[in-house]
Amino acid sequence: MFFPLNKSGNISSKKLFDFKNDTRTRLSNHFAGGFNLFYFFGRSRTVLSSNNKIYQAEPDHHLIKVYGPNGSYLRAFYYPHPKIQLTKKSASQYGLPVKFINEMKFMKLSPTWPVLTDMKIDNQNRLWVVTTVRNMKVYQWWVLNPKGNLLARFIWPRSKSIQMIKNGYIYTKETNKKGSEDIVRYRFKLK
Repeated sequence: MFFPLNKSGNISSKKLFDFKNDTRTRLSNHFAGGFNLFYFFGRSRTVLSSNNKIYQAEPDHHLIKVYGPNGSYLRAFYYPHPKIQLTKKSASQYGLPVKFINEMKFMKLSPTWPVLTDMKIDNQNRLWVVTTVRNMKVYQWWVLNPKGNLLARFIWPRSKSIQMIKNGYIYTKETNKKGSEDIVRYRFKLK
């Protein structure tokens, strides 16, 4: 559910709209000895532009819906994208724990990986959409203008998790040789 908030953080009017936040499976890190949960099959993604447009996407399709500041539906844009089969091999390549992979046959799982796994917006209101490809060590990133037109596509390692895009830089979270995480800045230029 989306509600507008005032400057104090209080709900200022009626609900704008609902959408399904589709979390099919949450995998507990207790397989690896921890207690954190992470989303295994995707969830809805929402970003807000500087002119208060709301971009919302579900994990199952490369379909992005655009809403106005008052929650009114404006338009959508769609790109065909192949769905990657969820198999023990692809789960292993993804890096899931062996215990989880062995238990997959007992779980109610989607037959495919999510198409859209993340979505970010930069300070120029360009959408950065992350999609799943066959190689489980990388993602394919799509850079779209606010109307949904494709500006660029590129492959990026999953190990270099993009956190933010701003002022011509990509900021990532990466694990260093000592095992701690660093924020690393990369310069990017769209041709």
